[in-house]
Amino acid sequence: MIITLVYITISTLILIKVFLVLLMYVCLCLGVTDTQIKAAVDNGAHTMKQLTSELKIGSQCGKCCQCSKSILNDKLVQIAETEAFVA
Repeated sequence: MIITLVYITISTLILIKVFLVLLMYVCLCLGVTDTQIKAAVDNGAHTMKQLTSELKIGSQCGKCCQCSKSILNDKLVQIAETEAFVA
């Protein structure tokens, strides 16, 4: 029983760690994650104004704006690099 409990605890911790690595909350006020921001950019939100319109990011305290802009820029660069190879 102890071995099973230890295994379950270790497995749970590994899953939690993997989940936390894959998910970063950018806006704590509204619970917006980096994954949601990247998905919005993939769906056509290419400016902070469009992100704010779609996800309401930066509409509360505004502390998430700098990180959101960084994620937006990184994603736009990634899209631009991919499109350059397609043409």
